[in-house]
Amino acid sequence: MGPLVSVIIPNYNHSHYLDKRIQSVLNQSYENFEVIILDDHSTDNSLEIISKYKLDSHVSKIIVNEENSGSPFKQWHKGISLANGDIVWIAESDDYCESIFLEKLVSAFNSCQNCSVAYCNVHIVQNETVGDILLNESNNVKFFKGEEYIHKYLTLGCSIINASSAIFCRKKALLMPETYMRMHAAGDYMFWTELALQGSVVFVEQELSYFRRHNDVETDKRSADGSNFIFDRKVFDYICEQIDISEEEKNVAYAHHALMASKTKFKENVYPLVSAAWNVDRQIRDFDDSESVENIESKLRLESLVAKHLRTAGIDTNANCGKYLAELAKVSIVRFISVSVYLVSHYGLGQTLRDYKVSIRVLMNELR
Repeated sequence: MGPLVSVIIPNYNHSHYLDKRIQSVLNQSYENFEVIILDDHSTDNSLEIISKYKLDSHVSKIIVNEENSGSPFKQWHKGISLANGDIVWIAESDDYCESIFLEKLVSAFNSCQNCSVAYCNVHIVQNETVGDILLNESNNVKFFKGEEYIHKYLTLGCSIINASSAIFCRKKALLMPETYMRMHAAGDYMFWTELALQGSVVFVEQELSYFRRHNDVETDKRSADGSNFIFDRKVFDYICEQIDISEEEKNVAYAHHALMASKTKFKENVYPLVSAAWNVDRQIRDFDDSESVENIESKLRLESLVAKHLRTAGIDTNANCGKYLAELAKVSIVRFISVSVYLVSHYGLGQTLRDYKVSIRVLMNELR
């Protein structure tokens, strides 16, 4: 028998999805787990659904708040504090998973020395239709030391985009500062960053979790009002305080967030706040009359192996391409974005944001 896993199901007004969520947890092939259901003062019929499971042998606690906590991260913390297991899984109430989710992730967690987090690939679910895989299509398992993972992934934002796709070490979670609980947005980004600072991260590339995208998804709300971008900058600054992040990495992070902002539909008057957070306007002013930008762009266009470099997404790397892109990033974030998108769209990776993210991660790996 493997270690006890405490499954936290934090719910607020997700009665429509709750049965499927709970059933997908109870049907796990891995059997050593407890379930803690936390309801944050729902106003729908969630309690009626939850009550059906109060006698299930796996359900150890059902706790209903007398008033809404105002933060999903406070509910996370409550669940972690109540957990009896060495490993915790926050199974968000509107998602669901494969029956082998825990079996695969606990195995990967146990095989990783000093593991803080193990997470998997996810499917997007929109209007009950299963769509794209959100990360990579593969059955590989990848292991990272904490700082290595931060450099390669977390400097570009919250790479564990769905809490339901991850399990983590309870003791390490209880040691972290409670900053994430007080954050209006990007609390998950801070949470995973704090865990990565304490130990290793393992990624199971198999798609085992299903992530719903609908009007009530908190991430979408926080993107529209700019909170995620503004608080992302706070987390990024915190990362820079904790470990050594090079100027090239910083500039790539600025460029990446600027491009993500350009693809986001904000509420009125939000974009100036986001632009200020990531210094976009300053970069626009700086690059206009710079001859060095044009020279670097010429080198990039003449670089004969750029196509192969990007098309293989890091399998076959080209140091010169990475060097020129890093130089360009230092000179101008905005021009870096335009050249990156140009390369992505003309050299075999297509024009989607996902492909852009692949190429940007290639660059981040090369900068290390």
